[in-house]
Amino acid sequence: MKWTVKIERIDEAGNLHSTTVGHIERPELTSEADLGLTHDDGKYLIRRVQAEVAQDQVHALISKVRSCRCCGHLRSIKEHRRRRIDTVFGHLRIHAPRFEACGCGRPAASSPMAVLFPHRATPELRHLQVRLGCKFSYQQAAGILNEFLPELSCFNHATTRNRVLAVGKAIEAETRAEIAEKPKVEKPVDHMTVGIDGAFVKATRSKNQRKNFEIVLGRIETCGRQEKIFAAVRDLDDLARERVRSALRSAGRGPATNLTVLSDGEDAMRLMAGQWLNGRVEHPFALR
Repeated sequence: MKWTVKIERIDEAGNLHSTTVGHIERPELTSEADLGLTHDDGKYLIRRVQAEVAQDQVHALISKVRSCRCCGHLRSIKEHRRRRIDTVFGHLRIHAPRFEACGCGRPAASSPMAVLFPHRATPELRHLQVRLGCKFSYQQAAGILNEFLPELSCFNHATTRNRVLAVGKAIEAETRAEIAEKPKVEKPVDHMTVGIDGAFVKATRSKNQRKNFEIVLGRIETCGRQEKIFAAVRDLDDLARERVRSALRSAGRGPATNLTVLSDGEDAMRLMAGQWLNGRVEHPFALR
C-alpha cells in the first residue's frame, strides 16, 4: 500500500499552493508491527514538513525586508548564501542573502537572517538540550534526542555541553548583578519555609589533587509562589552565602519575613543556616 503526503499553503492573497512532502509505502496489516507509520517514517515526514514551512516563512520575510522602510525601493542583493539553522525537527539550510545599502542612506541590516538567528538554532531546541543536559550526562542527552527526533549533527555531547554552560554563565551573570545591587523586594511574603542540607564531594586522586568540597543545597517554599531551588559550594566560593540570600530575595523574602528552616539536625548545618540566612530563624524540628 502506498500514500502520498502533501502540504497545502494559503498565501495572503488567498491562493492555494500544494507541495508533495513524501511518499509512504507500508505492507498490508498482517501483524501488529505493520500498523501505521514506523518511527523512521514519522521522523522523515516531520522533517520534510518542517523544511517546507520554514522555506515559505523565510521567503516571505526576505521579500518584506528587502524593501527599504524609508523610500520603499528594493535593495540590491550583494551576495546569495545559505545559513544553517538547527531546529527540533531537523537542520535547515535557509536562504540568507546580503543586501546592499539603500541609496536613500537609511541604515538597515545587510543580512537580516544573521540578525534574526544569531545562535543558529531555535530557542525551542536550545531549551530542550539544556533541560536534558541538566538531567543526564551530555552524551546521554544527545543520544535521547537522536533517538526520538530527526537526526542532527548538533545532537552531540559537545554542543549539548556548550549550550548548558552558556545558560549557566547567563544565570551566573544575573546572580552576580543581583548580589551587587541587592534590590528591594517589592512584595515580600510574610512567611517562608526553607529546607537546607549539605553534601560532600570527594576529590579524585590525581597529580593535581583538588580539595574536597561541600555543596549546600535547599528548597524555598512560599504560599502562592512557585518553589525555588538553590545550591552553592560552601568552601570554594566566596559568594556562597550571598547566593543563598539572593535566592531568598528572589523568592520574596523581605526584612520582616519569618523563616522556618528544616535541616537534618547536624550542629554545623544549623549554625551555618543561622549565620547565612541572617534573620529570624525557627527550627521547628530536625529531619532525620
